[in-house]
Amino acid sequence: MAFAMFDITMNHLSYFKHQVVVLSLILFCCNSTSAQSCNIINLPDTIAACKAHSFILPATVTSSDSIISYLWTPSTNLSATSILNPMLNATTSAWYYLEIKSISPTNIVVNGDFSAGNIGFSSADTLETPSLSLPGHYTVLTDPSVFSAFSHIGDHTTGTGNMLLVDAAKIPGYAFWCEALSVIPNTDYLFTGWAALLYPPVPIVQVTVNGVNAGSFSTTLVKGQWVQYQTTFNSGPSATMNLCLIDLNTAGVGNDFVMDDISLHRLCDAKDSVYVSISTHDTLYKSVNDSACSSSGHITLNAPVGYGSYIWNTGSTAASISISNTGSYWVNATSGGCSLFVDSFYTYVKPSPVIYLASDALICVNQSINLSSPEPQGAQYQWSTGANTPFINVADPGLYRLTVTMDGCSTSDSTTVSKLHAPTVQLGSDTMVCSGNTFTLDVKSDFATYLWSDGSSAPNLQINETGTYWVTVSNICGTATDSINVEYDLCNIWFPSAFTPNGDGRNDILRVGGSLALYKDFSLSIFNRWGQRVFFTQNIYAGWNGVFNGAKQDLGTYFYYIYYTLEGKKSMMKGDVELIR
Repeated sequence: MAFAMFDITMNHLSYFKHQVVVLSLILFCCNSTSAQSCNIINLPDTIAACKAHSFILPATVTSSDSIISYLWTPSTNLSATSILNPMLNATTSAWYYLEIKSISPTNIVVNGDFSAGNIGFSSADTLETPSLSLPGHYTVLTDPSVFSAFSHIGDHTTGTGNMLLVDAAKIPGYAFWCEALSVIPNTDYLFTGWAALLYPPVPIVQVTVNGVNAGSFSTTLVKGQWVQYQTTFNSGPSATMNLCLIDLNTAGVGNDFVMDDISLHRLCDAKDSVYVSISTHDTLYKSVNDSACSSSGHITLNAPVGYGSYIWNTGSTAASISISNTGSYWVNATSGGCSLFVDSFYTYVKPSPVIYLASDALICVNQSINLSSPEPQGAQYQWSTGANTPFINVADPGLYRLTVTMDGCSTSDSTTVSKLHAPTVQLGSDTMVCSGNTFTLDVKSDFATYLWSDGSSAPNLQINETGTYWVTVSNICGTATDSINVEYDLCNIWFPSAFTPNGDGRNDILRVGGSLALYKDFSLSIFNRWGQRVFFTQNIYAGWNGVFNGAKQDLGTYFYYIYYTLEGKKSMMKGDVELIR
């Protein structure tokens, strides 16, 4: 551990004290590699300027400490080196460094001004009050003149506060004042103190840190004057410090003095740098050649940072521009009124390959299709199947993607292949329909066309008379035909057009009527407007009370389907009915 050293020599004083020695320790910030930085210096990395153009170095500092000094290096072309923002008139590009030394405002010594009395410190001497009679004793008081041997001297801080009075030394090496302190390891500290000689000879006061000499001092002083001294040292690797003051003069007569305002402050050292770039002509800062594919949209060109304004050959005044055409581009920059040609660019925009896959394809079962998008010789192909040929033959449905690359530029496209089956059609078994009802034949199929026996082409056909009906359904994969015989006949069965399930005993149940004993294979289904079946029965005598899943159903229109067999013929009737309450 390295320490700064200092000496005080105090002539041995008689018991009656006549001279005052002031001991003070005030620290200057030392440039220690282990000192913590307590300041944040803000400097730009680079400043671009014109030759012989004067400007202020724009340093700012953030710190809670008291700044002791500024130092700029080198001093060349600087208006001053010991201020925060000197003027620079640079002629060549160079690095400039700023070092700031500061001191923490916090005194980590407890009761260093003894205002709290005899607390916060320890002493190898003996506390003696209200009088002092022997060497090796001390006391805390407001004025040494309470003892007839000493003249009046006021407290250093206020003139009326406490101070520490030490009556000579008793044994060499005994510490008359010690404190155990928490410190930051490997950090520089400033120790300060004030002392006044009361009676010669002069004491020899030594500062020790963890038992190691950290500075001593000796001098002859005029009695009754406060004098300040200082020393600096590094805390070393430990987080604790035992700080002590020792009087090396063991004279038993005289050698009397007082101390006040003892303090220990942390020191800080911060550095930062800025590169001043002086331009006198085209710096060709980048002189970048670049290329891009036309499909990527644009290339971004960035001007060098650190200038006040910009003007591109495109007319833009932004710090960066986006271009999409092949050509040469350059930018002039201005700094402090100096206009410089600072950068140039050449960009080449390469055409991206044109690619086109056919729109989504539809193929029949057991068929395949060729997918392709030819490009000029030299193109590279990459299909989602892993193939790298100009075309592929596929038989499975799915999404197929192709990426074509030429001269480093790529384009992609995709298509979907779907499978289609040949149509099938079933009109159902021959049936009988009650006279007055409309019967619908429905054969909807995907990607198909329709041809009915009456020449119509809709997916369904509505009939209301006896006859044989057929339909032909066609798509790209084939054709299918079917027919049905429909017979209309009078039916002795009927179904109401409305009912009122309100609990009044009249028309509360919806059921079929007629000569019901003649009908077989009966079923009744009732649906709401959303196609949900709310009632079903195969009992021809049963009916619906307007309730579904325990809840009364809404007013409105419902739809019914009745299937039955009459005299060996199967028939169907359907229609709508109103629920009224």
